[in-house]
Amino acid sequence: MAEDDVLLPGAGSGDVDGAVVDAGNCERYLWRALGRCYYSPVYVLLVLWVITVFLVSFLFDVRLVFAIMDYLRRCRVCGLEAHIKGDLQLFRYSKSGRYNKDNFCKKCYNKYHRERLLSNDRSYLLRKLSGMKKRCYNPSSADYERYGERGITVCQEWLDDPEMFVVWSLSNGWKRGLTIERIDNDGPYSSGNCKWIPLGEQSSNQRMKKNAVTFPEKGTRICWKCKVEKPLTDFHRDRRTALGRRYQCKECFKK
Repeated sequence: MAEDDVLLPGAGSGDVDGAVVDAGNCERYLWRALGRCYYSPVYVLLVLWVITVFLVSFLFDVRLVFAIMDYLRRCRVCGLEAHIKGDLQLFRYSKSGRYNKDNFCKKCYNKYHRERLLSNDRSYLLRKLSGMKKRCYNPSSADYERYGERGITVCQEWLDDPEMFVVWSLSNGWKRGLTIERIDNDGPYSSGNCKWIPLGEQSSNQRMKKNAVTFPEKGTRICWKCKVEKPLTDFHRDRRTALGRRYQCKECFKK
């Protein structure tokens, strides 16, 4: 018998018809032997089980019940994991990230972004200036009636160069928690007519307070605009005002 010849299982030296074959015939013999198990009940049930599991995971978008899969995305801060496509909406969009999602969840990114903005004094002051411009020049602003319509403006120096407002604020006692106050309530926002004071001393609503009379014992208030006494529930909530309600009623606010 040659070195490359293989004696098949069950074939003795006395077998004549194909008992001794070479290596190539042995490989074909093994594949035929394995093919006989295709029709066994165990093999059929195994194939049906695999097909069922994959169909369920595809139709219902759930993890494979009997398989261990890696997460799709994971937040690098809080460790939140997305195991299904529906969980990816909790992550921030990223054009270059896997599944177009960043490795930050929206909650952690918003917290980080908010803390970063608050820690930047320049960005904070520029947002203050932007709010002043909005209520003085934007008719769609909710506060335009109390500022822009009354002729309240922002000085040209701050409009042309916002950095001048930042420099003025930092050199005139600005710090976190203070609000800008106009000394002359009918004057513009300018370096000679503004100062930084605590929120409790803010008097920008003195004109409304004067016209809006409140009756705490009755739970009513006279709207400063329509001059009609109404229950406090007809006024929007505002923590900065007396009794936590605005001085303008809801109906006047919609107009």
